[in-house]
Amino acid sequence: MGAKSAKKLLVAIEKSKSVSLDKFIYALGIRHVGKDTSKILTSFLSQCYVDGGKAMLGLLDLDTDSLVRLEGIGETTAFSIDNHFQFPQEQELISALYGVGIKPSIPRKIVVNTSSPFSGKKVVITGNLDSYERHEAKKVIEELGGKVTGSVSGKTDLVIIGSAPGRTKANKAKELGTTVINEATFLEMLEQ
Repeated sequence: MGAKSAKKLLVAIEKSKSVSLDKFIYALGIRHVGKDTSKILTSFLSQCYVDGGKAMLGLLDLDTDSLVRLEGIGETTAFSIDNHFQFPQEQELISALYGVGIKPSIPRKIVVNTSSPFSGKKVVITGNLDSYERHEAKKVIEELGGKVTGSVSGKTDLVIIGSAPGRTKANKAKELGTTVINEATFLEMLEQ
C-alpha cells in the first residue's frame, strides 16, 4: 500500500470513530430496535451522560425495568435490549470500541416549539408530498413538537394525505374519525 492510500485509510478510520449515538445504537443490530427506538435511547442516555463514550458504556447498565418506563419502548423491546447486553461478547464489544477511541456524539438538544399546531400530536403521513421528502417532513414535524408514526391508530391525532396515498391509512383515519388534511393545509399549519 502506498503512502497516499495509507493516509486516506487512516483518515477514514478516524472519521468512522465519530458517529452519532443514535446511529451507533441502531448499527448494533439489537432485535426490535429501529431508528426511532435508537433515538429514544439516545435521548435518555444524553440526560444521564454528557460524554458520548460514557453514554455508549451506559448501554451496558440498562435494564428492562428502567427501559419500560421510557415512552415509546414496550416490554418486548425493553427485554430485547436488556437481553442483548447480557451476552459477554456484546459487553466486550462495547468496551473494546470505547478502548480504541469510539466515542459517539450526542446530538445537540433540539428546542421544540410547544406552541405549534403539531405540538404533542401523533401524525401519520401517507402518499407523496410535493413540497417535502417524507424524511424532511418528519424532521420538521418533530422540531415543531409532533411525533410521526407509520400507522394510523386510535392514538393518531392527524393524518396528512399527499398524492397517491395508501388506501388503508386513509380509510382507517376516516373510520376512527381522525383529522385528515391535505398538503396545502399542512403547509398552512407550518406557517402558524
